[in-house]
Amino acid sequence: MRLIFILFTLYGLLLSSCTDTPLQDVEEQKESVKPKPPVTEEENEEEQGSVLPQLHVVGRHLRNDAGETINLHGFAQTYSPFFNQHAWNSYDVAGCLRYNQMLINGILTAGWKMNFVRMHMDPYWSDYPSKPSVRYEGHERFSTTRFK
Repeated sequence: MRLIFILFTLYGLLLSSCTDTPLQDVEEQKESVKPKPPVTEEENEEEQGSVLPQLHVVGRHLRNDAGETINLHGFAQTYSPFFNQHAWNSYDVAGCLRYNQMLINGILTAGWKMNFVRMHMDPYWSDYPSKPSVRYEGHERFSTTRFK
């Protein structure tokens, strides 16, 4: 009897979690998300003139000079096509930037607020792909020229 109750409960949860709303395809998202207008020189100068507060760690908290706890809200972003559904062709910088800008615009359009982005510097862009890798990390393949 208990097993039957558990099965009916799981079945009910499954049915209640289903939806008829289809997920947007990447192409549909590209059309629905409008890119931000370019930043003017005046806005750029204002941003460069602002000074970020010094932050330091106290115990397990990130704090500013006034001792207030600072909470970070953001996301991690990688620029490897493997982790982005191969949304651009091999080493297509413009395609990579366009796709990732579309994702960021989607996050902001949805009303999410953020104050940091963790950018993963993927070896896909900074390594010589033709050099052999000695270790898993492949640091010996790093190219300063490609990284720039």
